[in-house]
Amino acid sequence: MKPQINKAIMIPVNGKDDFFRSWFEMLKPFHHLTNRAMDVATALLKKRYELSKVINDTQILDKILFSTDVQKEIRSECNLSIPQFYAILNKLRNSNVVIDNKINTKFIPNLNEDDDKFKLLILFDFK
Repeated sequence: MKPQINKAIMIPVNGKDDFFRSWFEMLKPFHHLTNRAMDVATALLKKRYELSKVINDTQILDKILFSTDVQKEIRSECNLSIPQFYAILNKLRNSNVVIDNKINTKFIPNLNEDDDKFKLLILFDFK
């Protein structure tokens, strides 16, 4: 039986950057990351999303996402030195956002797209 939705809250976001950041903000009780670590997680998730449009194989996608070139791009985007970036990657690993150089699937939103717009439904089914 499909649950009945009787209340909705709309959270406006300005583009995918804002969405992925809002996503990590909403999941903060599960990862407890600092703002700087969320910046890196957001950049990684956004890059993974972009790459997933052209790479269907998740193993290849994860390998490319954590390649040296992409890491350099993320470091530059987040304005981080190499030691800062690796310290934050360790924080992401310690909080299980990154496991075995892959973003934990629990932190990857399942997005249904329609002409570069998407809606995400989160259902709290109280018993």
